[in-house]
Amino acid sequence: MKKMIKIFSQKEFCFFIFGVYAILLTWPFLSIFEQGKPQTVFYYLFFMWALNIFILFIMSLGYPRLKESTKNTKKPRG
Repeated sequence: MKKMIKIFSQKEFCFFIFGVYAILLTWPFLSIFEQGKPQTVFYYLFFMWALNIFILFIMSLGYPRLKESTKNTKKPRG
């Protein structure tokens, strides 16, 4: 899992995912599914959306967490 998170958090992977989704969600590629049932396009788009959410989640695990700014500041007494 750590190896996958390391790969997904690289800057190059973001560009790769953008390119893949730019191709998979263009109209010429989506028109391939029009020969079948209309539900096929809906299922395809739903699957691609879910896969995108999963990939973004894995990518977010690789980025360092932001520290709370309140831990480092001193509160005045009084």
